[in-house]
Amino acid sequence: TVNSAAFRLGFEERQKVWNAGFFAQNVFDIQNKYFVTVGARVDGNSAFGEGFGLQVYPKASFSWVVSDEDFWSNNAELRLRVAYGQSGRAPGAFDAVRTWESAPFANQPAFIPRNLGNPDLGPEVTTELETGFDASAFDGRIDAVVTYFNAVTREALFRVLQPASEGFGGSQLRNVGEIKNSGLEVGLNTSPIRTTNWGLDIGVNVSTLNSEVVSL
Repeated sequence: TVNSAAFRLGFEERQKVWNAGFFAQNVFDIQNKYFVTVGARVDGNSAFGEGFGLQVYPKASFSWVVSDEDFWSNNAELRLRVAYGQSGRAPGAFDAVRTWESAPFANQPAFIPRNLGNPDLGPEVTTELETGFDASAFDGRIDAVVTYFNAVTREALFRVLQPASEGFGGSQLRNVGEIKNSGLEVGLNTSPIRTTNWGLDIGVNVSTLNSEVVSL
């Protein structure tokens, strides 16, 4: 039985994370050729530091169906688009909180530092600008999608080593970094053969990515 064991150890871990917010978005359709989307998201998270507050993520996009204009004379379809938006990644559940853990000292119960905490800790925020076009020709037999994106992550979460004299070993999570990602995505799909009973589809996708740590 448990009571007859020479050593009895008990462990308990609990974690609760609250994430709440609201989102609003509206799409404006102008003459069924111009589409404007605006929106925003507001987030609050229990993992944020006490001195941080709420985080707002705006977004906006515009697309233009060029092939619906009067000057467009062929049967091909073309849509140009550009979008801007922000997103975020929250820290861990207790990264912003100063915590301790129990440990024996001189055969007596004691506690030692565990996590230094950061009352100003917030999410890392990524701002992305995306532009490109969608095209279709020959009654949909050839479809092309081209997208260029440029994303910059600011206030990136990095662990910063602390002086041992403070009594907390290890590191403290801070919003200190900046990361840049950019690239090009190209997709081409074709349907060279279409019959009543069978068909042939051929597609290819190519993407590039350039990632750089701008600042630590």
